[in-house]
Amino acid sequence: VIHQADNKPFNRAKLFNAGFLELENEYDYFILHDVDLILDEKKSDPYATYAFPECIIHCGTNLGQFGYKMPCPDFFGGVTVISKRVMRELNGWSNECWGWGNEEEMFQEDALSKGYGIDRRVTYYHSLPHKRNIDANLLKESGVIRRAGKDNESDGLSHCKYEVVSRESKNGYELINVHL
Repeated sequence: VIHQADNKPFNRAKLFNAGFLELENEYDYFILHDVDLILDEKKSDPYATYAFPECIIHCGTNLGQFGYKMPCPDFFGGVTVISKRVMRELNGWSNECWGWGNEEEMFQEDALSKGYGIDRRVTYYHSLPHKRNIDANLLKESGVIRRAGKDNESDGLSHCKYEVVSRESKNGYELINVHL
């Protein structure tokens, strides 16, 4: 689990990049998973849900916060499964999406524009309640960045700056705290 431990606005995409960079030599694929989503194992097989991806897989198809249905046909949030190879070829996610929103769409648009397919696995997740502090100005700024597209020469994995401030072994996982 990678955790943003600074006081900057939330940056989900940069956290994905930092987590990938910290662990890419240990795994063949990655599950980029919002921590507030709990797989409903009565309706979804965890082995099938999180199996090795041949392409980019979107698993957040039926989330409790959206009444267990897709909020829109091209929704790409919640849970993504991606191979190390594809993450590297795409140069990861944009580091410039601060605050809530636009990072998933930007990644999806980048992947599709480069010819990568995205499949969906029908899965069900319970959504843990929490407050989302959506800053309208940051959302607007990330929307402008999204429309411009990710510049792989100056963004993504190859330009992800962060500092690991601690690593803690927990029961069944490691918690990596970073400053972005």
